[in-house]
Amino acid sequence: MHFTSIILRIVSALSVIYFLVLAAFSGIRTSFLWFWILLAAAALGLSLLIPRIPARFSGWFLGSFWSLVLVFVIFEGVLVFTALRRPKEAPEYVIILGAQVRGETPSKVLQDRITAAAEYLEEYPLAVAICSGGRGTGEMISEAEAIRRGLIEKGIEEERILLEDRSSSTVENILFSREIIGDDSLPVTVVSNNFHIFRAVQIAKKQGLTHVQGLGAAKFQPVTIHYYVREFFAVIKDFLVGNL
Repeated sequence: MHFTSIILRIVSALSVIYFLVLAAFSGIRTSFLWFWILLAAAALGLSLLIPRIPARFSGWFLGSFWSLVLVFVIFEGVLVFTALRRPKEAPEYVIILGAQVRGETPSKVLQDRITAAAEYLEEYPLAVAICSGGRGTGEMISEAEAIRRGLIEKGIEEERILLEDRSSSTVENILFSREIIGDDSLPVTVVSNNFHIFRAVQIAKKQGLTHVQGLGAAKFQPVTIHYYVREFFAVIKDFLVGNL
């Protein structure tokens, strides 16, 4: 119990530090940012509660707590393993999923997707790119348009690029891109960040794409850990609502 209490206090302190790092790097409006303050408060509260747990309940509490930690670690391992796998089949279409655009400038997360997609499209010069993403709050252009501009700047021919600029979620990214493709049996590669690949590919398979693979942007940034943690909850949500 003493060991668990110490671990929780360390987690609480690290969560506050990481919150400050994220706020400085990506801005206070970063999605899911306040999770780290909630985690810090919860971890600190549990660390103070543990010494007061009656001895007859301590085994049950510790078993439940560390079992949940193990489930989380295994799940994150699956996300990392999936992200590290490279596509093997030559694609006919490459769907680049949108992310936040600040004004007309891609966020760091989106820029990583653009860079990875451009390199991949150079590797497969016959593949057609589908830039997917609508225009959200604070965005002067659609995410799809930001991706298109980024690909052209990196030397991808404009005639190879199609736009899907209606979507506002990963589910819609795939749904509306499928409408453009028109054939679920064609080989498709979905490009996103490492942390997002598992969910994106599973959503695509759920919608009926039979030859889909994922390409993760591998660049590590301070937000990478943050989004890997967020994906744990995003996958649970999508599973519960039937998207996976």
